[in-house]
Amino acid sequence: MSFNCGIVGLPNIGKSTLFNALTESSAAEAANYPFCTIEPNIGKISIKDQRLKQIAAIAGSEKTIYNQLEVVDIAGLVKGASKGEGLGNKFLSHIREVDAIVHLLRCFTDDDISHVHSKIDPISDAEVVEMELILADIDSIEKRLPQLEKKSKTSEEEKQSFLSEFGLQESGLDGVARIMYEVLSMITFFTVGPKEARAWPVKIGSTADKAAGVIHTDFEKGFIKAETISFADYIKYGSESACKDAGKIRFEGRDYIVQDGDIMHFRFNV
Repeated sequence: MSFNCGIVGLPNIGKSTLFNALTESSAAEAANYPFCTIEPNIGKISIKDQRLKQIAAIAGSEKTIYNQLEVVDIAGLVKGASKGEGLGNKFLSHIREVDAIVHLLRCFTDDDISHVHSKIDPISDAEVVEMELILADIDSIEKRLPQLEKKSKTSEEEKQSFLSEFGLQESGLDGVARIMYEVLSMITFFTVGPKEARAWPVKIGSTADKAAGVIHTDFEKGFIKAETISFADYIKYGSESACKDAGKIRFEGRDYIVQDGDIMHFRFNV
């Protein structure tokens, strides 16, 4: 299951800088002039989940695999973009291709970094971009009406040390990534074993068979049952065998609604 989030806002406010920070790269050119981004920059970020680290530590997993989120750095929008101003409708089309958006606003003052409106006013900036998105949506709907009528989609150790010094559980960037994930109405279930502890993404309200299908379509087609342990029970009892002895392993059918943090093992036939 793939999902993505686009970073939008006025030109020259730090979208590419945020993109580079989130993706821990320098893929996006970040320069002090408007429209330094023309084509979208695309990167992957991990959705850091402390629960997966705990599960992997208990199971002694050799590897942990976090959920991945695709982030798209989209060129800046200006007033009148829906009518072709600035770089125009081309970039509005890039916004339509993402599942969710992060609207970045400039709140800092720096005489060396220009602002397209020559003043720092995040409320006004937000209104400009949101109005252009609304106008673009209206234009898109109007174009489709005839068709619709006819018919009547840094190192990890150093980071952790820094966070500990300030009493933080996660970095600001991890928090942004997590919020992106939540905006998409996603939850996480886990699979765990000696070789690998892995996080898997599903939409809120997904059934057990659909969750199995996220791993492999054969799991969904031949679904029999899902051996399920809640995250809280796994942490409390400290191992799968201890959970079994305590009667905390549940055997759920295909209609079971997956809960955030469930640790699941699927039984299926082909």
